[in-house]
Amino acid sequence: MHVHEHLNVSSEPPGAKEVAPPISGLQPILIGHEELQELGITYCKEHLRRLEADGLFPPRIRLSPVRVVWAFNEVIAWINDRAEERGVA
Repeated sequence: MHVHEHLNVSSEPPGAKEVAPPISGLQPILIGHEELQELGITYCKEHLRRLEADGLFPPRIRLSPVRVVWAFNEVIAWINDRAEERGVA
C-alpha cells in the first residue's frame, strides 16, 4: 500500500490550483520548498542539497538562478519508498 492510499493523501500537491490540462499529457506538477514542508519534508534547503548530491532525494529542477522546484510525482515516489523501507530489516 502506498502512503497516499493509507493516509488519503491527495494526488494534488498542497495549494494546487486548477489549471488547463497539459498539451502533451506529460507536463509534471512542480512544487517548491514550501510545498515540500506541507508534505512533511521539513528539511532545510542545505540538507536537501546534500541528500540530492548523494542521490538520496529527487533532483531539483532549476527554473532560474534563484528558483528551484521538484517534480511532485518524484517526491511522492520518494515518500512511498521510505514507507516501504520500514518493513525491511
